[in-house]
Amino acid sequence: MIRNIGKITIVFVLLTNTMLAQNIFYTYSNFTIKEGLAGNNVYCATQDKEGFLWFGTETGLSRFDGTHFKNYTINDGLADNEIIKMFCDSKGRVWFAPFRKSICYYFKGKIYNQDNSSFLKPLVLQNSVIGICEDIEGNIYLNQRNRLTVISKEFKITDYDSLNHEKISGISEMMGVANGGIHMHYNNKFVLFNNSSNSEIILKTIGAGQNSYTLSNKYFVVDGDNEFSKSENKYIFNIKNKNWDSIKSNHKFNSHNIIDDSLLFINKNDGCIMHNLNNLNNVPDTFLHGISIAKVIKDNEGGLWFLSTGHGIFKLASKRMYNFKKNSNTQYDINFIKKDNNFLHIANSEGEIFVSNNNFKSFRKISLQDKNINFKKLIDLIHIKNYDKIYITPELVYYKKKKISLGGSIKSVNIINDSILISATSSNAVFFNYKSFILDTANVIWAERATSVLYAIDSVFVGSLNGLYVVKKDNSNYCLSSVDKILERRISAIKQGADGTIWVGTYDAGVAAYKDGKVLQSFNDNNGLTSNICRTLFANGNYLWVGTDKGLNKIDISKPPYKILINYTTADGLASNMINAVYTDSNMVYVGSPEGLTFFDESKIINDSRCDLRILGLTISGKEIQWDNSKITLSHKDNNIRFDFVALSFKSAGDITYYYRLIGLDNNWKKTKENFLAYPTLPSGIYTLEIQATNKFGLKSNIIKVDFEIEQALLEKNWFKLLLAFFAAGLIYFYGKRRIKKIKQLAIENDKITEKFNELEQMALKAQMNPHFIFNCLNSIQEYVINSDVEGANKYISDFSKLIRSTLDNSAKKTISVEDEIKYLTNYLTIEQYRFENKFLFNINYDTNIDLQENNIPPMLLQPYIENALRHGIKNKKEGVGLIQINILKQNNNLICEVIDNGIGRNASQALKGKTNIEYQSKGMELTAKRIKLLNRNIGNEIVIKIDDVALPELGTKVTISIPIK
Repeated sequence: MIRNIGKITIVFVLLTNTMLAQNIFYTYSNFTIKEGLAGNNVYCATQDKEGFLWFGTETGLSRFDGTHFKNYTINDGLADNEIIKMFCDSKGRVWFAPFRKSICYYFKGKIYNQDNSSFLKPLVLQNSVIGICEDIEGNIYLNQRNRLTVISKEFKITDYDSLNHEKISGISEMMGVANGGIHMHYNNKFVLFNNSSNSEIILKTIGAGQNSYTLSNKYFVVDGDNEFSKSENKYIFNIKNKNWDSIKSNHKFNSHNIIDDSLLFINKNDGCIMHNLNNLNNVPDTFLHGISIAKVIKDNEGGLWFLSTGHGIFKLASKRMYNFKKNSNTQYDINFIKKDNNFLHIANSEGEIFVSNNNFKSFRKISLQDKNINFKKLIDLIHIKNYDKIYITPELVYYKKKKISLGGSIKSVNIINDSILISATSSNAVFFNYKSFILDTANVIWAERATSVLYAIDSVFVGSLNGLYVVKKDNSNYCLSSVDKILERRISAIKQGADGTIWVGTYDAGVAAYKDGKVLQSFNDNNGLTSNICRTLFANGNYLWVGTDKGLNKIDISKPPYKILINYTTADGLASNMINAVYTDSNMVYVGSPEGLTFFDESKIINDSRCDLRILGLTISGKEIQWDNSKITLSHKDNNIRFDFVALSFKSAGDITYYYRLIGLDNNWKKTKENFLAYPTLPSGIYTLEIQATNKFGLKSNIIKVDFEIEQALLEKNWFKLLLAFFAAGLIYFYGKRRIKKIKQLAIENDKITEKFNELEQMALKAQMNPHFIFNCLNSIQEYVINSDVEGANKYISDFSKLIRSTLDNSAKKTISVEDEIKYLTNYLTIEQYRFENKFLFNINYDTNIDLQENNIPPMLLQPYIENALRHGIKNKKEGVGLIQINILKQNNNLICEVIDNGIGRNASQALKGKTNIEYQSKGMELTAKRIKLLNRNIGNEIVIKIDDVALPELGTKVTISIPIK
C-alpha cells in the first residue's frame, strides 16, 4: 500500500484580527520494502530511455513502472547488491556502480558485467566507481576518485591517472556537456576536459577545504571554503557568466544536486531544501522535514522523487496542488467553501470563517457582531448587499444580531429565489423567508428528519435516512424507492444539473442521476467511483464533482451516458481523501477536508501527464523472452502465450486502463485493468496484437503492435492433408473390402444360426407334445369310448384338439401375449389332469398391474418345465394331492415367471431315475435351454433361468424364469 505523508514546506501569511501563520504543505507517496522496493536505504536513481525509474539501494536494484517493482541482485548479474551510483546513457544502457570495485549495465532485459561482457572484461578498476557520465560523442566516463576511466563508443578503454603531467587527486563530480567534453573537479580546480584532444581547460581554481561539489551544465556549486569569508554559505558559480552567488545553509547535509539547471536541492538529515537558482531571493521550498534525504530526481512528467536513508522513496504528489492549514500538527477541518463576489469564503470546524481574494495572498477573518454565537459549522451564506451576509449554521440563521431557529439541526439549504430558501433539518423540511426573517410553521412540508433538500420542477426533493421523497404542492409525498433500489438508501446530498437532471448522493450506494421518473445512470465503486460513501456534491456546468471518503471524482454530465473523467486522491496531492466540501470556478478547484484546504489549477495538472506504453516481455510456453519489435514465429506446440506490458504514467499512480484486440482471433477492442494478457491455446494462424493505454487523465498512449505467427500443425499442412487423404482412401478401400467379406461371412453364419434356431425351436415344440403324451391321450379317449362315456370322450377330444391347434399356432410366432400363454398353459394342465386322473391341482396367478395383452414373451418357454414337474415330481408322489402353482409377476422391467410344484424334489427324482427304467426320456428342458441361449444373442437383457428346492411345506421344486419386457 502506498503511504501518503504531508510535510511543511512554505510559510503563508493569513491576515485576521491578529496575524496567523498559515502552513502550505505537500503530500507524498512513500514506497518501501513493503511495497516491493529492494531496500529502504536508497542511494541513487535515474530514469531510462523507456521511461522506467531505477533505484539503487543497499540490498539490491529496483526498476519501477509506476505500479510494480522488479528487483535485481547478484543472482541476476550484479557484481554487488549495494548500488551507490547509476547513469542512463544515450544508447539506453543503464550503468550501475556497486560498492565493490566493479561496473555493470542493463540493456534490453539483461545485466552485463565484467564476466559476461567482452568489452568490459579488460577493464581494471583500482577503486570503487563514484561517478558516471557521458559526453556528446557517446564516451562513458568512470570516476574512481584518483583515476578517470573512459570507455569510448568503439569500446576502447583509456585510463587517466594524470592530466598535463599532474597526478589526478580527489575527483568529486563530473557532468557531460554539449560541447563535446565534460566538466570535472579535481586537484582544487574546476576544468573542462576533452577526451578527443586529451586536454583540459581550467575554468576556476578553488581553494582547499571544500566539502561537496555539485555540477550541472550551467552551475557549479561548492560548499564554503577558505576562499570565502562565510563558511556557512554555499557558493554557486555560473559557468557561462563566470560569477559567484551565495545562499546561506548550515553544514548538516548529505548531498547537493541540481535539476533542470535551475533547482538546487540541499539534501539534509532532517529534510530537503530547494532553491531556485534563477531567483535566489525567493523563499526556498522545504520538503520532508525530519527525513534523511540522499538525493532528489525528476521524472519525465515533472514529478520529484526523494531518496531517503532508511525510509525508502518519497514521491511528491504534486507541486501544482496547494494544501494549507492553520497548524501543521493538528487537523484543520475545512467543511465549507463558496465564492461570492470574487471572494472565496471558507469555514472550519472551529467556527472560524475566512475570506480571500483570487490570488490567495491574504485571508481576512470575519468577526461576527454577536460573540455569543459559536459557529461549529457553516451550512451556507446568502449575500444581501456589499459585505452583508446571512449565515446559516446547524443551530440557526444569523444576520446582524438577528437569529432564528428553523426547528431542528440544519443539514442543508436550497436557495429558491432572492427571498425564500428551503431547509432540511433533523426535525423537518421547511420554507423560510430570509428577507422578512419570519418563520411560518405552516410552511413545514416534511415533519420528519431530513438529510438534504432540493427545490426543482415545482416539487421538493427531500432526502432522508430511508430514501428520496418527492413533496408536491399540496404537501402530498411519495417515495422513489420503487423507481430504483438506490433511491431507498440513506441520502447525503442532492444537486440539480444544468439539464434538469437530479443528482442524488447516497451514504452507502454511490450516486445516481434521476430524471423523468427513472434513474438514468448510477455510479459506485464497481464502475469507477472512489467510494460508495458520497459526502458532498457540486454541480457546475457540464461537470458534477463528487466528494467521497476516499477521494474526489469528476463526472461529465453533459449528456448520457455519463462518464467519470478522473479521480483525485492523496496520490495526486490532496491533503486528505475525506472530502467535506468542493467548489470549482473555471479551471480552479477548491477542496475542503479534515486536513485543511486544497486548491489547484486542473488544466496544469492534466497537461503535465504522460502515458508511454511498453512491452515488458513475452512468455512462450513458460519461457520468458524479450521482444525486439520484430515478427515472432512460433511452432504449433508453443501456442501458450502471455504478454506483459505497462503504461508508464507515474502521475496516474497505477490508475491505467488498457485497450486491446487480437487481430486474427477477434477484431473487437476490449479493455482491462490488468497489465498482462494470456492466450493459453491459440490455434495456428497469423496474428497482430494491438494494445493502447489510457491514463487517469484521459491521455492515450501510443499503440503497440506485436506481430506473431503460430505455425500449422503437421495435420494442418496441405501436403500432409493430401498424403493423409490418399492413405485414408486406401485404408477405406482395404477396410471396406475386408468389411464386405466379413459381412458376407456373418450373413452365412447368421443363416446357419437361424436355421439351427428354427430347427431347435421345432425340436422343442415337437418334444413338448411327445408321442408318449399323445399315445396316453388317445388311450384315454379310447377308454372313454369303450366305457360308453361319450360325453367324457367328447370333452377330452375337444380340449386335446384345442391344445394341438394352439401348439401349431404358437410355433409360427416369435412372441405371444401373456394372456395367450396363460390360456395355453391352462388347456395343457387341464388335459394333464384328465390323464393323471385328477392326481394334482394347479393355480395360475399374475399381478393385476401386468397388461396381459400388451406384454409379450417367447411362446411355450414354461411348458417343458411344467411337464418336467409332472413327470418327475408329481407322478412319483405317493401321498397327498399334487400341486402345480404358476406365478407371473412384474419387477422393474422384467416379467418373473415361477413354476412351483410339491413333488418329491430333485434329489429323490434323480435317485429314482437310477433305479427304474423310464420308458421315455423327455428332452424338452435341454432343448429349451439351447433355445434361450440363441434368443439371448439377439436381445440386450438376457432371459435368466433359476431352479431351487423349496418346501410348501412339503419338499418340492421352484423354477424361476426372468424375461425382459419388450
